[in-house]
Amino acid sequence: MLGPWVNKPWLNLFAGLIVGVLIVLSMILVISTVIPSIDVTRLLVVLGSAMVGVLLAARRGSAQQRTRGARARALTDRARELADARPSPPRTPENGQSGGAS
Repeated sequence: MLGPWVNKPWLNLFAGLIVGVLIVLSMILVISTVIPSIDVTRLLVVLGSAMVGVLLAARRGSAQQRTRGARARALTDRARELADARPSPPRTPENGQSGGAS
């Protein structure tokens, strides 16, 4: 729909990675402030693993969405071809003119 203004998939993944890192760092700051005795290294490993899992799931979901979109476009194109192949319905004459000889 947006044509050339759509981001490439790798750029979306990179932007998601940046946002994910910022969210993980923010969560580490909040959790370490609320619970000062927590091991920050272990927390980083857990939250980082969760972030990677979410990014991989999002990547898989976007790939499935592209596949479904391509299938839907193919069906729409086929429906258009079939509609164009059908003859047009007869039209009524305009301005009150009859179709017969006068």
